[in-house]
Amino acid sequence: MSTQTTTPAGTSGARGRRDYGDVLAAASTTAYGLIGLSVVRIAYGLVILVDLFIHLPVRDSLWGPGAWYTTAHMARDTALGFSPFMLSSEAWMSDLVFFALMGTAVLFVLGWRTRWVTPALLALVWVLHERNPYLTNGGDNLMRIILVYLVFAKLSAYFSLDARRDRKKAIQQANQQAVQPKTAPADAGAMVGVLIHNAALVACIGQLCVLYLASGLYKVQGSMWFEGTAVYYITRVAEYNPWPEITALLAYSPLVITVATYLAIITQVAFPFTLLNKHSRHLVFVLLAGMHLGIGFLMGLLVFSAFMIATDLLLFTDQEWRRGYARFRVFRTKLRTQLRSRHRAGRAPTPEPRPTVQTIPQLSFQGPKEG
Repeated sequence: MSTQTTTPAGTSGARGRRDYGDVLAAASTTAYGLIGLSVVRIAYGLVILVDLFIHLPVRDSLWGPGAWYTTAHMARDTALGFSPFMLSSEAWMSDLVFFALMGTAVLFVLGWRTRWVTPALLALVWVLHERNPYLTNGGDNLMRIILVYLVFAKLSAYFSLDARRDRKKAIQQANQQAVQPKTAPADAGAMVGVLIHNAALVACIGQLCVLYLASGLYKVQGSMWFEGTAVYYITRVAEYNPWPEITALLAYSPLVITVATYLAIITQVAFPFTLLNKHSRHLVFVLLAGMHLGIGFLMGLLVFSAFMIATDLLLFTDQEWRRGYARFRVFRTKLRTQLRSRHRAGRAPTPEPRPTVQTIPQLSFQGPKEG
């Protein structure tokens, strides 16, 4: 006879509510992705700074009064209701926005008051991009969207001046509590802040999923991508071909062209599903990084590739960042030990100095010979 186990009617519902409560408690008490977001903050700021420094000598021709895209065009086409460039089209206004963005990017990299610097950076980037939208690319668009989410995230937990200030404040509070111990109640505001931070991180990952999945599905609809020849025609576009000698070599490699074309489609379409496993997540990051490096090098879209690779760094968890740093330290220690041992083994032994023997002249005590 087989026995049948029955469960109470409300058991499954109670278990579901308990699991939901555990997830909500974890999401409101533990901030995830702090190291990854700090790295993305530094990467975004550096890419913005490098891009501004490159265009520093020609800024008037791109965003100033010498730009072919005039302020009248901007006022007609802009999605912003107001822009500082509507107040004046002189060079001082473009310089003001340009150098204000440069200074804000420096503060963003240093992690100084990121809670206020991040929205200021977003506003200045948006204003400069709207001044001449023909200078932007897909990487700039993604960066602006991600910056909207990053306004609500904690970006300065690591590698920042804010983290240094918070450590000093924590030490002072610990010393005060040691003198006058007291029990502090649970801070509801801190729990809400952690929940918003985690929601912003999930929004960033979700944006990546939408971006790659939509890009892959659009590629599938194209006949060149479906036939495996799209990469060949991409490398033949003269405007995006800074290395014609190298792309000419790829044109005579049908296997490389076909593999690169289909691998780009498969990687992008499968991206949302690879996040469910650690190993597949690492593999897809390597594939995407290789794809973006190829785009940046072969097509000259360096800023686009840099923003894409920087955003993909959010795929790594804090534990993975710590393990990676620990392995790097072990590798660095071993490398230093090997270099020192080789240096010592390669040094020729210095010969010991030989004692110098001085020859003392003999004195003659014989008198002069008689003649």
